[in-house]
Amino acid sequence: MYSRTSYCLSVLALALCSAVAFSQNSFARDSDYDFDFDSRDRESLETKHLLNVGGGISSPALTSSTYGNPSGLVYNQSTKLVGSVATGFQAPDLLGNGIRLLTGNSYVGGALGIETYNNTTDEDGSLTYLNFGLATYIEKINLSVGLAGNYRLARRGRIPGPQYEKTWTGNLGALFNPFGGFRLGFTLFGLSQGIEAGGVGTAISLNKYSILSIDAATTKQGNGLVVKPALGINASPFQLSYGYGIQVDENQANTAIAVGNTIGLGYEFTQSLRLEAYYNQASLYYVGANMKF
Repeated sequence: MYSRTSYCLSVLALALCSAVAFSQNSFARDSDYDFDFDSRDRESLETKHLLNVGGGISSPALTSSTYGNPSGLVYNQSTKLVGSVATGFQAPDLLGNGIRLLTGNSYVGGALGIETYNNTTDEDGSLTYLNFGLATYIEKINLSVGLAGNYRLARRGRIPGPQYEKTWTGNLGALFNPFGGFRLGFTLFGLSQGIEAGGVGTAISLNKYSILSIDAATTKQGNGLVVKPALGINASPFQLSYGYGIQVDENQANTAIAVGNTIGLGYEFTQSLRLEAYYNQASLYYVGANMKF
């Protein structure tokens, strides 16, 4: 186990060093995404970050970052409503639906919504959460930071596991150079439990059509290491992401990054209507539609 853990950590370190060397002249914002960008550039920025890539630590999505690295909320450049249906993560008996309001202007991004999960094996069982998130971009140090989480508003009947006993949970995240071609991401998961896990990752925009990322996470004790390399493709109006979570340390479960195959699909019907869907991301299955005002 030790050798496998050391090997994967070495690969991650090598990837980080290679990324830094590759992009040492690209730490500033991409010129396409300067603060003076026009409405067309804003559309391009949102489209580029429609989907989570990999573990969503170094390349989070503008709408689903409340479930991963919340600093990605700064990618929101407009006000939009997101409606979603999903199954519970590691609890397929939970079938949920929700609605969220998101807004942002590149300096600040936020989200607020309601989600309800019904237990399909107990007609009276359900959970209702308040979903929230806030992120800001600090231009002087080229860093975005964000906090997001869920607060349980109601619980009825039987629930499928102890992880749903929590009254609230939250994640704290940061992205270095969020608008550039090279990014470093950091996330602390499960703040209500005194930090359950931590993650780090790096992402590189290979060109305007593709993103390569590698994220890793462990529990706060340093156990349950999961490493997830991934590739994101943006061939507007179609987006695709694929990653594979490698369970390096099997002695302890780590739910910060999903193990195995993760697939994301996105489609931009119009500039005001987008669709995103995931398998094995923050939920086992997730489909969301966002409509911009």
